[in-house]
Amino acid sequence: MTKTNLIVAAALLAAACTPESPKISPASPDMDVLAREYLYLELSMGQHDASHVDAYFGPAELQTAAAKDALSLDAILEAAQNFAARLDQVDTSDDAELAVRIDGLKGRMRALVTRIAINRGEKIAFDDESAQLFDSVAPDYDAAHFQSILDQIDAALPGDEPLSARVEAFNERFEVPPEKLSAVFEAAMAECRRRTLEHIALPEGESFTIEYVSDKPWTGYNWYLGGFKSHIDICTDIPMKAHVLPSLVAHEAYPGHHVQALKGAIAEKIVVGRLKKWQKEVALLDQPFVKDADKTVGELQTELTAKIGEKLS
Repeated sequence: MTKTNLIVAAALLAAACTPESPKISPASPDMDVLAREYLYLELSMGQHDASHVDAYFGPAELQTAAAKDALSLDAILEAAQNFAARLDQVDTSDDAELAVRIDGLKGRMRALVTRIAINRGEKIAFDDESAQLFDSVAPDYDAAHFQSILDQIDAALPGDEPLSARVEAFNERFEVPPEKLSAVFEAAMAECRRRTLEHIALPEGESFTIEYVSDKPWTGYNWYLGGFKSHIDICTDIPMKAHVLPSLVAHEAYPGHHVQALKGAIAEKIVVGRLKKWQKEVALLDQPFVKDADKTVGELQTELTAKIGEKLS
């Protein structure tokens, strides 16, 4: 199931301190500041729509600020439009990577404005909503296109009964009995994971739990829990078909939402690790003492403070 997930964007903010965002200079945008402002707006929208933000593992102070400020939909809309206008002023002509990142933020602002309209009860045509939310529109085919497909199915499933009945009977042959669902799902999961590992290195200890639920509007749903672990719910209201399960596993787990979340979490750890390494290299107290490389300047300061009874600075 498609959802808003802020893990990757949050990785940009490993060193963020406050939710406030100064005006962005069109000539030299600060991507950390842009990302901070973006996350604050999405988290603010989450105060109005519980399903808007599915998972967030960025700076807690941004989430706290969004809850405390409790911006109205009007305020979020105004801020989003202002943010988008400033993005339009950013010069990306000499930086292809920056252009991609700015275009991505512009698309997210269009989606946010659309979500605000939906939450206000505004009616939006299907194609318009799809374009504004996902930058994609379903293809438009005439009746002849679908009739051609029906004719192919009719030839593949000959018989005297209506085509719909023949298709239903064919599909019923692949229904997985409830008592075998878990075993079939785990077999599909193992194979999808094996194929994913051929292309993507997964972190040690990654895993997910599965729960079979009912009375849900979706077939499957993934919640990333942090620590390289997810929880996946599988709705059993509609009989599951054997040929559908691999697609479901691929979408929710490998290489779908679970792996997508892992990549975001790994990116965040890399960013944090690099920041700590940089800090250690530039901070005086973390530098090795020139007369004793096994001891840092900070450790030497602590020892001298203990000896003389007065803190050195």
